[in-house]
Amino acid sequence: MLLKNLFKKPWVQFTLLFLVINSLGLLGFFIYLPRSVFYYEYGLVLLALMYAKNYKTSFILFVLFLMMDLLDIISNIYLFTLNELIASLEFIKEYKISWQHLYYVISLIIYLYIIYIILKKFALSAKSNKNAILKSMILVYVIIFLIDVINGSSKLNAKNDTYTFTQKNIAKSIGLHYWEQIYQSFINPVTVIKLKEEPVVFKNFKEDSVGNQLVVLIESWGLINDSKTQESLQAYLSSQVKIKEYQFSWGKSPFAGPTTSAALRQMVGVKGNYKYFLHHKSDTNNIISIFDYKNKQGYTTYGFHSFSENMFNRKIWWHNIGVRNENFKESYIKDNDNQKIKIIEDSPFPSIDDLDMFNYMLLKTKDNKKTFSYLLTENTHLPFKLKVVEKNPVATLQIESLPISNEAQNQLKLIKNTVSSFIQKLDTRRWNKIIIMGDHNPPYLDIRDRNYYSFKEVPYILIYKK
Repeated sequence: MLLKNLFKKPWVQFTLLFLVINSLGLLGFFIYLPRSVFYYEYGLVLLALMYAKNYKTSFILFVLFLMMDLLDIISNIYLFTLNELIASLEFIKEYKISWQHLYYVISLIIYLYIIYIILKKFALSAKSNKNAILKSMILVYVIIFLIDVINGSSKLNAKNDTYTFTQKNIAKSIGLHYWEQIYQSFINPVTVIKLKEEPVVFKNFKEDSVGNQLVVLIESWGLINDSKTQESLQAYLSSQVKIKEYQFSWGKSPFAGPTTSAALRQMVGVKGNYKYFLHHKSDTNNIISIFDYKNKQGYTTYGFHSFSENMFNRKIWWHNIGVRNENFKESYIKDNDNQKIKIIEDSPFPSIDDLDMFNYMLLKTKDNKKTFSYLLTENTHLPFKLKVVEKNPVATLQIESLPISNEAQNQLKLIKNTVSSFIQKLDTRRWNKIIIMGDHNPPYLDIRDRNYYSFKEVPYILIYKK
């Protein structure tokens, strides 16, 4: 009876409803969610519950804001802009649908049903107590807004990443965020902008025309924030380089965005939308790719990727940035149709084993005296489901003891195995200079895993002959 009477109190009803309609944001305390805790628009759900004739109006508004919210969350988790994510939906057929996706859909339906029941149950009492609830609502949002202003995360008092309480707004407008994205797409059509500073690949390869050269971009290889662990990984890989009698140096490179952004940065020296190169060629308008330089230096240029040529239309835009010989999953299968082909089916994008693709690259380029080759891997893409046996475990790098999830441990093991295997296949008689580097941080949902890697930089190793 006491509990029943407590729920009749307006401030209790407001608190419950406020938490319910903002429950998705509260998940951010448990998993990585690139959003504010609250969005102001969810307050309209409460207003509709109090003032609309039918509680279903309130539920429809909730569904609308939730869909906007989820779309924005997914885009940010996987390092896309909202516009990029929407545009990438045309490639959804390339993605492997699993039972886990069915689980997510069922969970979403159950979640919406619970919200519907709660809104229906409190509809009449919310109307009866609307004045008290409205006052509570205004008070709470004013307090949150003032905290954000004092904190410095509000645009009214931005402190350029120096905050008093939190590193982001407690509350924000999802509608304003969408408007900014739509506005940017209108004022900035599909285009690219030349980087102010040359990327790592340009600095090391643009003026060098000696011997065969290779760039390898490793999917989701991030820079570990714990310097001791990162140094242990580097020390192990460095030992493999020494065995091959190469020189080497380690470095860090900035990143922003997904794999296509990393390719544009390193191989073309620009930032922006890869779709620009679906209709334009590099070596024009002062945009010159590393492949253009190499073609002019007399190199035969190659591009290899373990996944499909259709994904992000790489077959088209790789050619337009100067790759003269493109090789993808399709060409590998065609050239090996009389052999058993190993496909990594556990990957969200079923692909050729990266080691097999590396061997394929070695085979396809072996007859050229002056080769510039680019290999983009795939197998370490997230979500990561493989159970990996670590090759050559070392005492200074106990991966299974690291404070990250099993998924992250297995992914790191595969990166270590893959990079090590690539190094072991290098030959000083064949390759003069090589860069192996990450494209972006691994976009984990687990907060521990996400924070384990730098949000700004990826590692690379430059390998070269004495």
